[in-house]
Amino acid sequence: MSPYNYLKIDFYGQFNDDTIHKLTYPEPFNPIDAASQLWLSPITDPRAIRTLSPMAKYGYRVHRDINGTYFSLLTRYERDARRGYVAITVMIAAQYESLIDGKAIFNLLNLLKTNVLDTNNITAVAVEQCLDASNMPSKNVAPPSITPVQSSSQQALRVYSSNEELCDIFQFPGQAEYDLYGEVFLINKLWCNSTVPGVTLLTSPIIKTYSVAMPEGVTCESTTQTGNILNITYHKPGYAPLVIPVTINGINNQYVHYQGATINILTPIDLPFKQRVSMRVRINGHSYSDNSVRATVGGEAMHYSSQHGAYSTLVTKQALTEGNIKVSVNIDDPLLDPTGKSQHQAVVFKWLMALLSFVMGAAIAAGITWVLMKDNGGNEAAKQPQAIEKADTTHCASTNRDLNHKSENSTWQLDSLKSERIITHTK
Repeated sequence: MSPYNYLKIDFYGQFNDDTIHKLTYPEPFNPIDAASQLWLSPITDPRAIRTLSPMAKYGYRVHRDINGTYFSLLTRYERDARRGYVAITVMIAAQYESLIDGKAIFNLLNLLKTNVLDTNNITAVAVEQCLDASNMPSKNVAPPSITPVQSSSQQALRVYSSNEELCDIFQFPGQAEYDLYGEVFLINKLWCNSTVPGVTLLTSPIIKTYSVAMPEGVTCESTTQTGNILNITYHKPGYAPLVIPVTINGINNQYVHYQGATINILTPIDLPFKQRVSMRVRINGHSYSDNSVRATVGGEAMHYSSQHGAYSTLVTKQALTEGNIKVSVNIDDPLLDPTGKSQHQAVVFKWLMALLSFVMGAAIAAGITWVLMKDNGGNEAAKQPQAIEKADTTHCASTNRDLNHKSENSTWQLDSLKSERIITHTK
């Protein structure tokens, strides 16, 4: 099976004082088989280029219908006695239009002219050599079916200033304004300095619309356009969805790779997925859920979440492995001094460098409850860290928390409190 069954090629024009289909590919032209000629009906007389621009040495044409997209190079055939015109046409079947690559189409048309038409080596073997050299995508598919169509006779003209611009026009043939016309001719602006009666001149910018191919574990819009922000959402079990905004500009990066009019989403190995870490603070029997507690983990501020019933935030694996938990409690809170005898300044308790060294696994939901009891009159404070929540696998860590504050009438202490297992595994 040919790797190019998704396309068809035709040489039509003036050969040896006759206007004929000189070669069709992959199936040879059969004048008595009407069905095999259905796809050829949109290919019109290449001498139209002469009417549109008498100065043009060559030009191009784009046609779209339900069967596919036709790209034609219209040029003189120097070996014909009349120096007639020939249309070299490449048709991409509609169901495989995602394979359209503007640069490859441009290369293929010019290779077919230089290596096949100009050398008069108009054979299937020569065509296949051009296909291989043009960087056209390979895809083993069944030949497309063709449906009879009636094309519009209306013509439009678009001028281009460079081969790069021409490749963009080929790359995005599905412009809404093209639907009004049976043919859109493309001529270099050097050869087209006036309008043609009865032919519409198209000047709207090319709208570059891409289809998006996503691997497993990724969601985003299925189509997008140049200039848009494509929000790529990566998913990983046990982690919060990670949204990466990417500007669509045609330039490959670690998240997207452009292939023709298709954007392939990539999955870098070092994506900064985040996990939820929660902490509960209870002092003198009072559970805190307000701004009197300020906490950070790995530099991320923790805020009270009624959904999780704790101070909570999302942090990266690296932050959990290398970061610190820091907690501050406002000592002016009357719950911390029921006697009300002391006039406290705006002082906070701090656990500094309370290092959480997690052995990271699949999903971690670490909720930590600290219980602090006030030492009144020299009695030993009751101190008990209470554990915690669930993880998909067993994780053990120890923490050293140093908390010292002295005021006029009372002492608060939490020295070198150790917990052998602050995260427990529940099957």
